[in-house]
Amino acid sequence: MGDYVYLDLNSISTTGLVAGTYNWSNSRTGFSIVPGSATYLNYDFSAFTETTLAATAGTVDIAISSTETTVTFSLTFADGKTVTGEWKGVLDTL
Repeated sequence: MGDYVYLDLNSISTTGLVAGTYNWSNSRTGFSIVPGSATYLNYDFSAFTETTLAATAGTVDIAISSTETTVTFSLTFADGKTVTGEWKGVLDTL
């Protein structure tokens, strides 16, 4: 069981994320975060059940230093509540 955040980001590069601010958009443009981004609460990895909170607005800042990436985000939901957070680490290419 756990919580997680899914960010649907659109870069201006075909090879991965680039540093900058990604702003909410209803269309896939460079430096955008789009619908589909969400927070998943009480995710049960064995039963694939959760409570989904779909984002309706938000921003994401990407900072890249050597091999470490910092992702700082703020998402807003339909009820006006927000969730903010930050992740630092090495991104893997899939």
